[in-house]
Amino acid sequence: MPQTKSLQIDLASALEEWNQDYETTLALSPDSKEELIWWNTQMINWNGKTLLTMGPDLIIESDASTHGWGASHHASSTGGPWSPQEKECHIKCLELLAATLALTTFAKNKTAVSVLMKIDNTIAVAYVNNQEGTVSKELISLTRNLWMWCLKRNIHIQAQHLPGVLNQAADREFRSMRDRSDWSLDHSTFQKINRVYRPLEVDLFASRLTNQCQCYFSWRPYPFAEASNEFLQDWTIMKGFCQTPWNLISRVLTKTEAQEADAILVAPVWKTQPWYPLLLSLIVDWLPPQRRNIE
Repeated sequence: MPQTKSLQIDLASALEEWNQDYETTLALSPDSKEELIWWNTQMINWNGKTLLTMGPDLIIESDASTHGWGASHHASSTGGPWSPQEKECHIKCLELLAATLALTTFAKNKTAVSVLMKIDNTIAVAYVNNQEGTVSKELISLTRNLWMWCLKRNIHIQAQHLPGVLNQAADREFRSMRDRSDWSLDHSTFQKINRVYRPLEVDLFASRLTNQCQCYFSWRPYPFAEASNEFLQDWTIMKGFCQTPWNLISRVLTKTEAQEADAILVAPVWKTQPWYPLLLSLIVDWLPPQRRNIE
């Protein structure tokens, strides 16, 4: 059951210290106090929840390595690299994080459904199903975040082990790392641009690691993205920021002109390109070229 593991850890530590004396008193840790507060305020959301296994409405597969993650659902797949901080995590944590990213990608618009997660790690499967174990605080925290995300959407989640040799679509995603155009400006440079042309409301070409705006569109299904496939979206609703792959600049300019959209485009001064005259015709203002500002 979610939101009980800190209490269990405190209980186990006290019993070990006091020779299994259940009559002794103990001081609760801050995490345990937070769990008690959570149960006091959220019990109404748990009352009446079924404990019976339901057939899944969605089946999502996920996999991970120390380099990145991958996920698939039906004919759709996605994935990406880890951040430098995430790369420091144990592979068990990365498998659980990959499952979370997969779920928040393919079930983010779902409510009141049952989801079966197929994961290539038995420890991660156990934590998703019943938060088994009280040793790894990192795994407990990841599992708790996953369960809380599901609870808010009335999503019932189960996990099943799927060996990597059978998890081909998700496995292929993190091994290929095919999106080499996933780049971003240094954030301080973006802030300078935003101060001049604010408010920039949506990042039109981004991922969870490169988005400059809180709201962003991604090329493929991606966790926390407002929408996928930027060229199918209406760019006139919000003022967009485009840190665009160079090979898509022509399409970006064509769509901007067709929709009469207001957008900030980061582009090279590349006078030999066929799209350069169109770029000049659409410019209403510009900032001088910057150096050493790409991550």
